[in-house]
Amino acid sequence: MIRSGVHSMNRRVLVTIAILSVPLASHAATRTASRKNTTTSRQVIAEVLRIDQERADAFVNNDTAALDRIMADDCTYVHPNGRVETKAEVLEGLKNHDRTYVSIERDDVKVRVFRTIAIVTGRNNLKAKYQGKDYNVQNRFLRVYEKRNGRWQLVAHQATSMPKP
Repeated sequence: MIRSGVHSMNRRVLVTIAILSVPLASHAATRTASRKNTTTSRQVIAEVLRIDQERADAFVNNDTAALDRIMADDCTYVHPNGRVETKAEVLEGLKNHDRTYVSIERDDVKVRVFRTIAIVTGRNNLKAKYQGKDYNVQNRFLRVYEKRNGRWQLVAHQATSMPKP
């Protein structure tokens, strides 16, 4: 009787250990997946930040070929004055030297990624010339990138003028 009681007790202990092990193993797998997702998220954020910087550099360098690659064909571009342009209109304005960008400095830049969509927010300090007039502008921006055919493309840009101090 003692023997069967010990055997029964050992079996209960083993069952209890097995039951407790499942959540622990599951938790360890979740932590590993979470670490992997964090690493992947960091890589995606870095990639989106790089593309967004390339976009700014392309405006300053009047590099319409780079902008053609970065901007989606259906991109909507909303300027701080409320003017809405298509990708074709933005590129045409640069090609015609209707506008030139002297410098674009970005700060307070944040990226949020939702699977194939990345939202970039921040502040621009830019110097530009538009239709012969000099502009020194500070604005807040929101840009939406979508991963299409394996690469991030700008699908929407909205800039809002900041109040003058």
